[in-house]
Amino acid sequence: MLLQPAALDSLKNKLFPLALVVTPNIPEAEVLSGLSIKSEQNMNFAAGKLLDLGPTFVLIKGGHRNGSATDTLYGGKTVLSFSTIRRKNDFHGTGCVLSSAIAVFIARGFAVEKAVEKAKLFVDTLLKTAEPVGKGKTKYFQMQSANCKL
Repeated sequence: MLLQPAALDSLKNKLFPLALVVTPNIPEAEVLSGLSIKSEQNMNFAAGKLLDLGPTFVLIKGGHRNGSATDTLYGGKTVLSFSTIRRKNDFHGTGCVLSSAIAVFIARGFAVEKAVEKAKLFVDTLLKTAEPVGKGKTKYFQMQSANCKL
């Protein structure tokens, strides 16, 4: 965990109430909610606990699950799922790119739901053409302007 345990309360009690969208992956949602997420029902309960902390929307990223890469957006009066094919390589940074793309689309005037949909498709497009970088086992994004248009 990169966040110091003492900072967890500040994150939840001071930043979450100010947030429009928070985008934890499943392991992060488990830490933030204090719940184990082994099923969709567990994820729904965890999202409810996170919404109770004050953000308007919670997008729980499901890339750590087997099968498809399904992210679920909670908030407003709806629950929406966004699925893409799970790419077989080991990628790092997809969550950061996704949350940044969501912010860009919101800044461009899209509703949160549409911003998440467009960002999810954007990341999937990047993953289709991602190249390995460095000498480690992990593949990172190598963005080329011709392939990455927001």
